[in-house]
Amino acid sequence: MSSAQTVLAIGTQTRVLQSEANQRLALRVAKKAQTYGATVALFSGTYAGLVGGHRVSDDVDFWVPNKHVAAVCEAFPGRILRAHDRTIITVDDQYGKLELMGNMMIHTTDEFGHAAAFPFYMTRQAQRRSRMGAIDGWTMRYADPVDTIMLKAILQRGMEVGKHDIRDIAAIVAATDIDQAYLRTRIRETQSMDRVGVLLEDMGVLRPTCRLELPDFAPGFQGLRESLAG
Repeated sequence: MSSAQTVLAIGTQTRVLQSEANQRLALRVAKKAQTYGATVALFSGTYAGLVGGHRVSDDVDFWVPNKHVAAVCEAFPGRILRAHDRTIITVDDQYGKLELMGNMMIHTTDEFGHAAAFPFYMTRQAQRRSRMGAIDGWTMRYADPVDTIMLKAILQRGMEVGKHDIRDIAAIVAATDIDQAYLRTRIRETQSMDRVGVLLEDMGVLRPTCRLELPDFAPGFQGLRESLAG
């Protein structure tokens, strides 16, 4: 089955619900982050699972603007990973697991062994486009669907590593409206046309832009040259 066929077929599957333990943990974390003045938006696997209804995600991922990372670290000081390319704050309890992510630079290696790095920050526009919503009782702020598509299209991980990136993209596309202008903006911001643009065009997610057809001025210019020469 081709990628385009996958997009069409994903909507026919029986809807599955996410973990209630993860739901309770996500609601608690989102509420506490808000009290510290931090914006956090649900994205990645759980977002895809909620929107598409095609699979259960093992954990919950929140996206954090770089300027709010310090506030989130203050709110959840227990398990903080600070690296040169990301900050991850892990919050879990007896039943659920959650990560808050900011300051992200995503590293990839293609099939030919070529390494690349893509900046993946929650920009001001990404913050403005995030929305409060409720899906299956998960009442919280959600990132724009484009941002999870972008994350998954950069990573492109498959079942061989226990991931579902291409399938998640298909599920999101089948269930939501994709803003093509914003998608192109994010591709430019992450400098990922060669990786993300090619994949999403192949899947039929990124639509070709309309090109203005200009008339052929060659005969006119030829006549002008002849008159000047004469």
